[in-house]
Amino acid sequence: MATQDAPFAEFTEADYDIGQNWEDNIYVKSKFFAENLVKEEIEKGMQAKIFRLGRLVGRNSDGRFQKNPETNSFYLHVQGLCRLGVIPDHMKQVPVDLMPVDLAAKEVAALTKGSHPVYHIMSHNPPTMLEGLRAVNGQVNPAGEEEMEYRLRQVMKELPGQFLPFLMELKMDKGSEGTFVKVTNDVTVQQLRDFGFDMEISGPEQLLKEFRG
Repeated sequence: MATQDAPFAEFTEADYDIGQNWEDNIYVKSKFFAENLVKEEIEKGMQAKIFRLGRLVGRNSDGRFQKNPETNSFYLHVQGLCRLGVIPDHMKQVPVDLMPVDLAAKEVAALTKGSHPVYHIMSHNPPTMLEGLRAVNGQVNPAGEEEMEYRLRQVMKELPGQFLPFLMELKMDKGSEGTFVKVTNDVTVQQLRDFGFDMEISGPEQLLKEFRG
């Protein structure tokens, strides 16, 4: 996992392939190919739009999340880190997209009449990773490499198996390689403003309310 301290590339609504790694994850790969098929048809004259959805979380109105959170990878990732109680120093300031599902649906509906072919449905003011985790467990603190290794050794024997893949990924990650891809949604935000759309997003305490406990 690259961090903001690493070199970064900006990924806008106008971008498609900027050299990002889309081949290692089958889910990402399928979306990459599917989008290309739609792009080709748009170029041939088909009326269509591409909505790239961000990380969907609880409703903006009341924080209500999906009925089966244990199947959501972000939920498991957050739960694993909160049970660990620490976050690597290099990750604490990384912005984490939290897009309320109800607001995402409203934005998509509004932008069907937009003038652009691609939109990024994501938070325009994301909290940091540390802020998000502390909304779930206020005791989470940043830690250096040695403390992270110690905590991982202590808790990995006790955690339920569904959290282990995410913590193993964290264990292998030193945050020193790769390029940080900064996804932006300036075009989307401006279009929504042109439509007079209310984009006020609740804080992580509301959006991640059902991640607690």
